[in-house]
Amino acid sequence: MSTVANEDRIRRNQGVSRYGILGVLVVILAAALTGLASSPASAISRSDIITRAQSWVDASVPYSQDNRSPYVNQFGSYRRDCSGFVSMAWGLDSSLTTWSLPNVSHEISKDELQPGDALLNTYSHVALFVGWANDAHTSYEVYEENGAYMVAMSDTIAYPYRGLSGYVPYRYNNVEDVAPTPAWSYAFVAQTAIGTRGNPIDLSHAWGQEKASLQITVQNTGTETWNSNVRLGAFGGHLDDPGWFAPGRPAAVQGTVPPGGTYTFSFPITVGLSGTPSYTDSFNLVAENVVWFPEVGLSATVTFNTTVDFGVALQHHGSGGYRMAPDGIITPFGGAPDLGGIGSWPNWDIARDIVLRSDDKGGYVLDGYGGIHPFGNAPAITKYGYWGWDIARSIVLRPDGVSGYVLDGYGGVHAFGGAPDIADSSHAYWPSWDIARSIALRPDGNSGYVLEGFGGIHPFGNAPDITGPTPYWSGWDIARDIVLRNDGASGYVLDGYGGINAFGGALGIDNGSHDYWGWDIARGFAITSNCSSGVVVDGQGNTHAFATGSVCNPVTVPVAPAAPTGVAGNNQVALTWTAPGTGGSAITDYVVQYSTNGTTWSTFTHPVSTTTSATVTGLTNTTGYVFKVAAVNAVGTSTFSPASTTVTPLAPATVPVAPAAPTGVAGNNQVAL
Repeated sequence: MSTVANEDRIRRNQGVSRYGILGVLVVILAAALTGLASSPASAISRSDIITRAQSWVDASVPYSQDNRSPYVNQFGSYRRDCSGFVSMAWGLDSSLTTWSLPNVSHEISKDELQPGDALLNTYSHVALFVGWANDAHTSYEVYEENGAYMVAMSDTIAYPYRGLSGYVPYRYNNVEDVAPTPAWSYAFVAQTAIGTRGNPIDLSHAWGQEKASLQITVQNTGTETWNSNVRLGAFGGHLDDPGWFAPGRPAAVQGTVPPGGTYTFSFPITVGLSGTPSYTDSFNLVAENVVWFPEVGLSATVTFNTTVDFGVALQHHGSGGYRMAPDGIITPFGGAPDLGGIGSWPNWDIARDIVLRSDDKGGYVLDGYGGIHPFGNAPAITKYGYWGWDIARSIVLRPDGVSGYVLDGYGGVHAFGGAPDIADSSHAYWPSWDIARSIALRPDGNSGYVLEGFGGIHPFGNAPDITGPTPYWSGWDIARDIVLRNDGASGYVLDGYGGINAFGGALGIDNGSHDYWGWDIARGFAITSNCSSGVVVDGQGNTHAFATGSVCNPVTVPVAPAAPTGVAGNNQVALTWTAPGTGGSAITDYVVQYSTNGTTWSTFTHPVSTTTSATVTGLTNTTGYVFKVAAVNAVGTSTFSPASTTVTPLAPATVPVAPAAPTGVAGNNQVAL
């Protein structure tokens, strides 16, 4: 047993000889009852604990376990033993014992010890911790009422208690822990965001990875002066931007910030794609290679609108394309040239679809009211439907690049630019139900398919029904876009989660092979002319490439026709030829040229026609001519055919001129003329 325990035993033995067995029982019982009855006093600071303990040490209060002779001073009346001393220092209502002190305190670790805590062995002794005596924390200063020395005293002793075991650090439950001012700490002051579409930024309409400047102001509440080593660290990764100071470190202190000073970190963010329409990224300060600051809950919450429409159109002859934002802004990607724009409708989600002409030099943007707006070299469309309310949904072009169809939300297919009309009664139509989502045109330019929100694919014109399995989500408006392969009978449907669903015999595309989000964020897509790959555009305007795993015959210019044949006429030649291969896109016209020497050629001007014959007029009779023909489709013009054989226009044969009056010589029953 420890020295103190021996001394306690000696004192208890002295009590027996002096007061008898009954006396010591009364003393012990009284002490135990006092300990059980005591309740924690009001909160007390560590400095007050040390001040109270110091008052006994300064007075060298003699040791005694006799409850009848407590020590009384300005801090109250307490028993003059080790546990009475700690009870007094902690400001308890009465003197507890080593057995009952755990009722008002709790165990802590050695590393947590602070002035005013205690080292307690519930079977023998308790002492008050004042502070560490060395950096290694192997010895400390102690205040105690020591039974061996019979006095309240201070001492520097080995941890945990004079080399003895069984001593555990304890902390009074009602102590006021006022942490010392840390070297590295800060407090949040203010936060603002300045966006490219407004000030402050309206993140709920942050279309197309909108960039913004986020400004966070903090105050240096520590004792260290900040310099460029202090940086703002980011967690979550949603707001990462190439303009950041360093990966995960959007900004660093410029200059110095003394204790008490404030500093504003200003850095760019990009509203990017996330797993939900709203996310919160956390920030904290870090002194690089020193320490992370204590966190204060600094964060930035970004909420964006994922219901907006983005459109995408791929080049027919290149690897890039064009993205259309909901406000009408057109942005090239993948090396596509800038074709200019249509202007825009700032902060108005009204642009609905984009389509590119076959020459890749222009196209059209459809607005929700039905307006068709040209860009690049596309000519203006002068005749089209216009409703003045948001019901137009999708647009397709015919091979001529100036006519086509607009789909309304009810399923109506509206011709423009001279395209043949499509009667509502000839195809699926949902009056007053905005459920039609997209339209796709077959190579003939006069028929195609309408996609409705549940995934149904409905033919119009003379298009046949789709054969084989098709995607369908009964009662769930999740289908977003449709594209056809060059055969005009197979293709893919894009769902809002990013799934690319094959139909009509097209090879299926596994969701694991491309970006798939599992929430409604995909908005539009397109495939390349050879069907091998495509691009999905999401509700924030990001483009995501995918591979189909298969190819189809790419759309090309038509095959060169065979040499035409000609029939001579008066100052003209009637030509005929055989229609060549279309190149995957319907032939829309033919170019006819003629020459008198096979070297210098002239083009015969005639109305646009897909007829495989033409009469070349304005020729010179008796002059020989050769002819050649080229076919035109949406992609371009074929090479010319071989030259025809020589054909010579001639004036038509006529009756002879009347002779002059004859003269006659009479004979026998005859006249010789």
